[in-house]
Amino acid sequence: MEEPVVDDGSKAVEEDELMDELHGKRVHAWVMVLAGKRMLEHTVFVEPTTGKCYKLDASPYFAIESLWNASNYWVNMQGPLPPSKLSYDLYSSSKWEYLLSDSTADAAGAADGEDDPIVANAMAAAKAAKAQANQSKEPSGGTVEGDAGGAILKTEMEMPPSWVAKLIMDRERFQARCPSGRRETIFRKARHEQYSPYAREDGLIERITIYADVDMLVEHELRETFANRKDKLASRIVHYAEKKTIEKFDPGRSRALKELITVDDVRREFHFYDSARLDGLKSRVEIFRVKTTLTYSGERDTLLMRTVSYAEPSEDSESTDPVIRKMTERFHRTPELDAELDIAKRTYDVANGVIKVRYHYGRDRVTASSRTYSKAGHNVVQVDPFAKPPSDATLLEEYGQLQLAERECLNLMREADRQAKELLQRREDEEKIVADAVAEDQRIFGDGTFTLPPYLNVSVYDTERSRLALKSDKSDEVSD
Repeated sequence: MEEPVVDDGSKAVEEDELMDELHGKRVHAWVMVLAGKRMLEHTVFVEPTTGKCYKLDASPYFAIESLWNASNYWVNMQGPLPPSKLSYDLYSSSKWEYLLSDSTADAAGAADGEDDPIVANAMAAAKAAKAQANQSKEPSGGTVEGDAGGAILKTEMEMPPSWVAKLIMDRERFQARCPSGRRETIFRKARHEQYSPYAREDGLIERITIYADVDMLVEHELRETFANRKDKLASRIVHYAEKKTIEKFDPGRSRALKELITVDDVRREFHFYDSARLDGLKSRVEIFRVKTTLTYSGERDTLLMRTVSYAEPSEDSESTDPVIRKMTERFHRTPELDAELDIAKRTYDVANGVIKVRYHYGRDRVTASSRTYSKAGHNVVQVDPFAKPPSDATLLEEYGQLQLAERECLNLMREADRQAKELLQRREDEEKIVADAVAEDQRIFGDGTFTLPPYLNVSVYDTERSRLALKSDKSDEVSD
């Protein structure tokens, strides 16, 4: 019995290659990173049009004609072999012929001694002595090979000198990017501002202002990017038409705040790094005078969501605090428990004094069991007709436990409200302090004196600013 032939498309590919007159003749350039440095164990190719990396045996290239870098140009002497079959020993002239004079030795020496100034100086001295010796022995115009009877003049190319002087720029001028540390670009209905790091007291490094009109008089949107802020503020986006402000923070801030979204007189949202919080809180969404919703990750316990709904304020009420009408808690499924006993949702109807409990759906069930508790009496709904109904004593005990859970939920919501108010007050104080400092217009590069903004962090790798920060901390300790 003959085995079936599987057509994988390779035959069609071979036919296309035979019909292609330019197959293998197209010229392309890509990047090769040799193994041995940059923590690379194998030589890889990088395709510049896509950014993809390929190993030698999995690359889409047919052959290599030449290689070059900043110091030399090498021609492949091994023939039109696939890249995986080539040897990449650039210092072997039988495999790669270099074009520029003595550049392979220079490149090898630079690679071995680039990190050691003593080795680099010794190599430079040896190179200078060798060049002086060659000038005294060889005639001008090339190198003489052979004996006195048949002298052959070998001409070698040298790297042409650059037509510009070597650019040298210190760190301070490089970070400034432009005079006075500020650059502004005007577009149609937009303005782009860039600031060098530490040039402003508030850590602002970029600001984009989008206007609603061509005359650039009415601001439509503002986007600001910050760096090195001690309060971890990373960006701020303001939508003027919607009265919406979005602030994003880097990890490390107190209360693990990640994002703060505010819509004036409508809504406020807090988003947190839940892995950095003990309670696993992910977000807090407030719809003013209507509802507050707290969402949890559910990794530390079964709680997923806690919601509070408020009653409409009465006209004769003098209190500004909203009146709680209803509280709700949602829980995820616990596989170890029976669905008839695993609580999915608890609703505390504070206004009417009723507590409702709904359980998870059982397997192959389209309805779920539920129980209602109140001082007037209890109601039990069971979807399993063979389940034993709870006794009155059991329901009374559960009702007492649910009343305790209601008071605990109320206290937790009040504590969450207190933390939210504290966080908002702290943000207001932080912005006020930074705004006052910016108003004084104390710039680092403004008058030529180098000062360090007190509300910005300094990396230990920034040695100059790190010293200033250390001196500032010591002076503050002495003054205290």
